[in-house]
Amino acid sequence: MQLCRLDHTNTSTAKDILSVQCPAYKEESKIIGFDGIPYLNDNIDTIMMSQETFIGCYDDDHLLGFIAYEKREDHYQITRLCVVPTHFRKGVASRLVDHILTTSKSGPIHVQTGSLNTPAIDLYRRFGFVHDYISEAEPGVWLQCLVRH
Repeated sequence: MQLCRLDHTNTSTAKDILSVQCPAYKEESKIIGFDGIPYLNDNIDTIMMSQETFIGCYDDDHLLGFIAYEKREDHYQITRLCVVPTHFRKGVASRLVDHILTTSKSGPIHVQTGSLNTPAIDLYRRFGFVHDYISEAEPGVWLQCLVRH
């Protein structure tokens, strides 16, 4: 597996990102019992206009997963972590999270995921993320907010 920065402003790359993101978030929506995850509404244009930095994980020429983040004033915010469902639990997400941890030099790293998404919460906890707070994204839909200092 090889990691590299993705040029999400490229149409072909944006399509590849969506080909991973849509099935990944559909799986998360099943886990948390909520199909209104905003990233399920993304399209090529919204990906191409994003201000996030995208890092992809490839096996040969196939995008297996990616992580996206934003550098804020005093911290990093992981905004997306998506893996092709056929590659769940094969180390792709761990490799991507580890990359962010080793390349971000200053400030804490924040992330949010559905409170019922225990696979994601467990992943982040393995990397030293701890509970920060819980927020209600929609009525009855709770987000677990984690931070690593």
